Amino acid sequence: MGYDRPEPGSQKLRANAKESEIVRCIFWTYPELGSVYELERHLREEGSRLSQGGTAAPDPAERTLCRIVLPLRFAIRGGRTEVIGGAPGQANRDPVLIRALREAHSMVGKDRSGDPVLETSPVTPHRRKLVRLAFIAPDIQRAILSGKQPHDLSLARILECDLPLAWGDQRQVLGFARESLIT
Repeated sequence: MGYDRPEPGSQKLRANAKESEIVRCIFWTYPELGSVYELERHLREEGSRLSQGGTAAPDPAERTLCRIVLPLRFAIRGGRTEVIGGAPGQANRDPVLIRALREAHSMVGKDRSGDPVLETSPVTPHRRKLVRLAFIAPDIQRAILSGKQPHDLSLARILECDLPLAWGDQRQVLGFARESLIT
């Protein structure tokens, strides 16, 4: 708590000002209040400071301690374990997926009637797989751009899977629940 995930390829943590303020509040307020119960009350009154889905309460096992519960999930991506903050369903834009989607669309042109066309065949096997992203269902593309894709969806997973042509089958293969895409 207090830091955001590093940018892809970076090892540096970025301070999250809002969460850092919560941590400072806890550390500076507790000695002044002198009680876990008073700290709990204070944090409830300042509830907007806790992240969405976070709670603060006395620890049931040790009443002199305060238990702060934050909505965190762990995901393994690219061989690394990442901490995903926020409540489930919260937007989490993946810059790698977004960049790949834009690159795929840049390879596809339009003919006179407005239909998609490739002027030349992609040179590398990677680019041949990448161009398929331009033909993913529009609602899946919107979900990726807005950060509403499943947390286990990665560029590697899309490139490695046998992506079907039918949009409904794509939703199933890529882990999108049909009702979650309807807004």
